[in-house]
Amino acid sequence: MELVNIRDPRQRQDVARVMEELSRFATLPARKLVIRYELDEVLTRTVGPPAIQPVSRPVIGKGFAWAFGIRGGFHVRAPEGDVTERVREQIGRDKFDATIAAAEFWLERAVLAGPADIDVELLRSYGWNPEAIRQVAEARADEERAQVARLDANPRWRRGRLRDVIIAREVIIELFDLLSEELNERRSDFADVWTDKRGVRELISSMPSTDIAVTLKTAAHRNRDKRWLPNDIFDIDALSIAVPYCGIVVTEKHAHHVLTTERVADRTGTVLLRRLGDLTDYL
Repeated sequence: MELVNIRDPRQRQDVARVMEELSRFATLPARKLVIRYELDEVLTRTVGPPAIQPVSRPVIGKGFAWAFGIRGGFHVRAPEGDVTERVREQIGRDKFDATIAAAEFWLERAVLAGPADIDVELLRSYGWNPEAIRQVAEARADEERAQVARLDANPRWRRGRLRDVIIAREVIIELFDLLSEELNERRSDFADVWTDKRGVRELISSMPSTDIAVTLKTAAHRNRDKRWLPNDIFDIDALSIAVPYCGIVVTEKHAHHVLTTERVADRTGTVLLRRLGDLTDYL
């Protein structure tokens, strides 16, 4: 999402090469998927398991497909259907697997670095639309701007239980649909999860990624002069996943200050750093 904003293909390729070298395309899931995993665990603990037990998944996966919850992989199809295994036997398993592995590697590299200028027109004719990502983030930033207006109209909330306000919005905007689905699968309703605001707080504190998002949004909304941008949405989404599920997180000064002041590391056990030099010293 950050690389989409870089216009220069050479610069994108340089950044992508560093990311590739450091990560080998290891990725965390999208925040919406993490929310679903966390919600399932919390509800299983409080009201019981769903009728159909979800498949257990590791947090770390590989590539853009994992990051966006897409079922990845190359398949060979013919009029009669998927013939991947038949072709694999014909070519030879080792040769086929090596060819597919190389293709997946180059696909990951291409998706991360983006196209050269000469390829843009053709890709757009196929429906490529990198602006769509930013449009979604812009719509979510608009929601935060609307919340700024509501707080301006009732400034006492900034001086009081602002975190409760942000928790309520997070439940409505980010959790409500998923929570309804998960409760239906357990033949339960909202009264089984909470009956008062304390229950809502406990639900959020039991979901690490949502707890981090609420912490960052609460700090941002305390500043009435904060201008919400799409990049703020990208940053909050990234940190809400990275902080609870990575051992070390390097972030910018303001986010580091907020997370440190709120003693987030005490809850997650994460090492929080704000300079790359600190990372090399720590390692």
